[in-house]
Amino acid sequence: MKFNQLLTIAAIFCVNGVLSTPFPVKAEAQDPAPANDTIIFGDQFYRCEKAPNCEVYIDERFGKSIRFKKGMEPGTASYNETIAKHQHLSARAQQLVGVGVGDNRINYGSSQQPHDVIWVLWDFCKQFNCGNSYIYKNTQRVANTVAAGYWGTEAHWYSMIVHAEASYSGYDQRDKMIKSILALSRLGVTSQWVNWKTYQYNGQNSYVSGSGSLQEYTQSDYYQITMYQGGIGSPMLADMKVWIGSDFSQPSRGGCDLILSVLGQVAGLISPIIGITAEGIKNAFC
Repeated sequence: MKFNQLLTIAAIFCVNGVLSTPFPVKAEAQDPAPANDTIIFGDQFYRCEKAPNCEVYIDERFGKSIRFKKGMEPGTASYNETIAKHQHLSARAQQLVGVGVGDNRINYGSSQQPHDVIWVLWDFCKQFNCGNSYIYKNTQRVANTVAAGYWGTEAHWYSMIVHAEASYSGYDQRDKMIKSILALSRLGVTSQWVNWKTYQYNGQNSYVSGSGSLQEYTQSDYYQITMYQGGIGSPMLADMKVWIGSDFSQPSRGGCDLILSVLGQVAGLISPIIGITAEGIKNAFC
């Protein structure tokens, strides 16, 4: 699996890969930001390595990623002790929130807009995590006819698949991260009307047996929200990664230009939800 390209806005990752995790590059040193501002952190893995409760690992499905150290996840006594021990960092450093958006695009079909698909997070993300479930949502898109005796195109039913991995401390953090991801899923949505027509042969002539059109929606296939208590060396507070796949449609390379076109909205969008002040676009690598 190949990872490249990073975009940051108070940190925003632009990822190339099928159901991939962000691969960060080091950002140049930044001047100290005012307290409580969201700032860039370019190297997600470096920051994790410096955090007392975070570790970098290789996920056999998605490649290099981060997670809470075993036994130090939210909900454990060790997590609470670690947060309390580093509480002084919050008073003199910035609270950091990383916002990841994949630059691969996937067809969500016509029956579900992207935020409707991702809405299932409310159903299976509980007090401390989202389990390890794969949730299926039915939708339709236009594809070639497969029935014997027919040809042309038709509307096919298939499933969108939502998979989330998350660790957080209670429903307040869960709600903030889900709301943030749902808000992100409304940015940069594209749609197009696709016509379909099915033909049949009656033994003498061919004729149109059905026709119609569908409005199909396309959006990113990956989102991530990561919260740290303060600057480098502070604990990770919460992390949520969401992958969207399909049992029919494969992701396509969308490029960073579309994400760049909506980045200016992200700081103002996420800040009120998370409860911090974001400065907007600081830097971009794409």
